Amino acid sequence: MKPDTIWQPPPRALSLQVLVSMADVDSYQIHYHSYYRWIELAHHQLLRRAGMTVRELLAQGAATPAVHSECDYFIPVQVDETLTLLAWIDRPGKTSYAARCLFMNAAEQVVAQGQVIHVYIEHGRPVPLPAWLLRLASDKEA
Repeated sequence: MKPDTIWQPPPRALSLQVLVSMADVDSYQIHYHSYYRWIELAHHQLLRRAGMTVRELLAQGAATPAVHSECDYFIPVQVDETLTLLAWIDRPGKTSYAARCLFMNAAEQVVAQGQVIHVYIEHGRPVPLPAWLLRLASDKEA
């Protein structure tokens, strides 16, 4: 992958740290599904940043199901390695948005990047993104 295809996180990106555990590794040093779990963790934290929890969304009859996911892996990581995740909401459409994540090692090398496309639904139907969610994708303070 060319360096110019690595995403540049906006200033509003959320920063989290995760420790790679034995459950995250396989014989190739990392299992691909771990990155998706971490993207979901970051997505939930981004929703919380806007004052909304998944539990509250569900109680309102709303949800943000994933409809597409992708991840590019650049550098293997190992157990006990701490990764920094930079996460943000991007590419808002009428009813969908991307939860993007950049994963960096202690040397600040990008080891992977991934995104999950979510659709905002209420009572099982796609509806326009609410203002609070659009603010998460804005360069202004959420």
